[in-house]
Amino acid sequence: MATTVTEENRTETASERVNPYAANASAPAPENAEPRTADAPTPAPERRNPYAANASLPTRGFTEIKRSNTGWKVFAVIMCLLTVFSITLSALSLGLQAVNLLGSGMLDFDLDFFTRDVARENDVTIAGEYRIRSTEQISDAYISGDTSGLSDRDKETLDMAKAVLDKIITPGMTDFEKEKAVYEWLTRELESDRSILTVVPETDENTDNPYGVLKYGNAVCVGYATTFRLFMQMMGINCMVVHDSYLTHSWDLVQLDGEWYHTDCTFDSPSGNFRHFNLNDEARLQDEDWNADFFPAATGTKYNYAMMNRETLKDIYDLPAWLKAGIDEGKTVLSCGFEDDVEDEAAAEYMLSRLSEAVMWSDNAGDLYMDYLWTQDDDGEYVLCIYLEYYGENSGYDVTDSEQEKIDEAVEEVFGEMDEWKDEERYADDVWKTEEEVSSILAAALDNM
Repeated sequence: MATTVTEENRTETASERVNPYAANASAPAPENAEPRTADAPTPAPERRNPYAANASLPTRGFTEIKRSNTGWKVFAVIMCLLTVFSITLSALSLGLQAVNLLGSGMLDFDLDFFTRDVARENDVTIAGEYRIRSTEQISDAYISGDTSGLSDRDKETLDMAKAVLDKIITPGMTDFEKEKAVYEWLTRELESDRSILTVVPETDENTDNPYGVLKYGNAVCVGYATTFRLFMQMMGINCMVVHDSYLTHSWDLVQLDGEWYHTDCTFDSPSGNFRHFNLNDEARLQDEDWNADFFPAATGTKYNYAMMNRETLKDIYDLPAWLKAGIDEGKTVLSCGFEDDVEDEAAAEYMLSRLSEAVMWSDNAGDLYMDYLWTQDDDGEYVLCIYLEYYGENSGYDVTDSEQEKIDEAVEEVFGEMDEWKDEERYADDVWKTEEEVSSILAAALDNM
């Protein structure tokens, strides 16, 4: 049956529909519209505002859109929560694995490396690698004579330490003399492990404990400190291993006649010049900082080597001749006070600066390095301490004089005499530039930029 199309039920076909947003759309004119002229603008099609209060909206469709947006938001929130939960579980899992590895020893990592001012003496790691460990079981066995409780390694350590003491300690020595003998043996018989050795210990741990130090003859600071402490405790002298506030260095505190002193064998090796031997806190603070609330205060000066051997000069102008005489005698430490108070500090420091230059460069002094410090005695008088380190003519390598001479000749034959390398005028010409030359170089560089 055919359907009659009327105005009431007429439906637009696809081709008859008009897109009101098309650029050239032709909207049907209203019945009462006035005729347009060619120049009259085409009126814009009437657009419906979907947000108007009385707008006729497709209610069902709009509601579905709102519901759809809400669902996506809920879904996004749930996914974020699940992601956070997953990350948290992963972090906890990694933390538990790290704890298990630390407990089993499979993960060699020490949190002490990131800690400052650890308030204990033992079980402290220096430089993230070297461990300070107690050796009282060895010293106690030595004193008691009962070694049944020692491990084979500790027994070997005890035998080596006992052999050293038998060699350097004699009957009738005072505690100070015993300490001095141990200090001289450690600083002059052992050399620091500076990572340039041609023969190295089997493992790194051999340099931070008495077993490795005594067996292989090499030590880092922890090795020096724990070995020194072992010797002291074997002889019944109170001693502690100190570490700095940043866990980068360690040394010893030793007690003599009820007073504590700082001794650092590492810094004085291999010269053994007593620069860091039996210092009080004031002198030690010039080099290091440590947990003074935990370690005992060192206030003694009686057994400081420089203090024990000081002389008296009239004024600072007696220093050059006095220092030269000490060098000629081969002394490693010199100390003095002054009859006249040193009021001009600038003049005193300039004198010491010139003496340092003379010691280093003068042909009359030899191959030397000079260090000094000012300290005070128990009466508050200032004392000048000068420390000398002799390099000598030897290269410092374990070679014979004939081998060294042969090597030097081979090198100098190609590169020239060694003395020519040290010529100050040649060095100045080749290296140093005058202020005008530096300015000229900088100006040229800026012009080329």
